[in-house]
Amino acid sequence: MIESLYIENFAIIDQVQIDFQSGMTVLTGETGAGKSIIIDAIGQLIGQRSQPSFVKNGADYAFIEGVFSSNKEIDKILLDNNFPIDEHLVISKKINRDGKSAIKINYRNSSQLLLKKIMSQIVDIHSQFETHQLFNESYHLKLLDNFIGNELTDLKKEY
Repeated sequence: MIESLYIENFAIIDQVQIDFQSGMTVLTGETGAGKSIIIDAIGQLIGQRSQPSFVKNGADYAFIEGVFSSNKEIDKILLDNNFPIDEHLVISKKINRDGKSAIKINYRNSSQLLLKKIMSQIVDIHSQFETHQLFNESYHLKLLDNFIGNELTDLKKEY
């Protein structure tokens, strides 16, 4: 679970600290209120590609830091990669004006690959209109194929 989010010089945000409560979090607000920018910032913490345009005009860098609850699966990944474990998982990303970025996990430099591996265990973002794919027949087939896995391939070989 995400416990807090700190954003600095990201898009139109100067600086903001958001503390989350347990349970589901819903971002609401008028058009242009910054909901998508907050989601984009969280996206940076789960390993999405950085863009120089994320850095606020007039700033040299953007900085995003998230504090998450850890769990046994995350602790194992951290230990397997020689990272310290703690009660909390601290992920940060600094994006420079030139587009280069630096990722830290528990205050140690990390790769984007490791970040994605860890965060895929923690964060799941759902967006507006995401459920529309449920009306698509080809999506149903894809779900079934993924669920059945290799069993379907094995059955096809038999016939």
